[in-house]
Amino acid sequence: MASGGNISPTDDDWSLLKRIGLRDTAAMETFYKRHASSVYSFAYRRMNDAALADEVVNDTLHQAWVSASAFAGQSSPKTWLLGIAKNKALDALRSKGRLDTKQQEASDDEKEAFADTAPGAYAQLLAKQKNQHLSQCFDDLPPEQRDCIHFSFVEGMTLAEIAQVMTIPANTVATRIHHAKRKLRDCMECIFGKGEVF
Repeated sequence: MASGGNISPTDDDWSLLKRIGLRDTAAMETFYKRHASSVYSFAYRRMNDAALADEVVNDTLHQAWVSASAFAGQSSPKTWLLGIAKNKALDALRSKGRLDTKQQEASDDEKEAFADTAPGAYAQLLAKQKNQHLSQCFDDLPPEQRDCIHFSFVEGMTLAEIAQVMTIPANTVATRIHHAKRKLRDCMECIFGKGEVF
């Protein structure tokens, strides 16, 4: 492996992938730092398992290292990378026999109570409860709707980019997002009542 020269923080992903294809380790390091958190965020949301999410990050970015020279530029580098991540996450779940598991209970440290004397404690507690319930409602979505919501609202991807990652038509992405948003609202309203959700 070689380093092909100075990397600027302003180097775009296209040029980084070109350099990675030539086995430039400095370009790979920059690409990794730029995208590892997005891959982890997606993988963790998909699997609710930190160790498996870490594996997916490593497998995805290793695949990017191996396949960079074959990147044809038919999508953005981030879309290409998240497509790899989606496949690696499915492989990881399949290998563990966990494609249909539900989210595990929130950890105890996420359930800590706020002291009654803290300023705004009730408002903080309510906001925390809403976030926890929203997370649970999100995890109860079918995986394909969860992925579309994640790519749209967390990654800020367009319908066309999501369609490329998911290998489905853009109008199917839009439909999945529409149904997922409705299910999230219905789920939250069951817990907090109508008009008290957001």
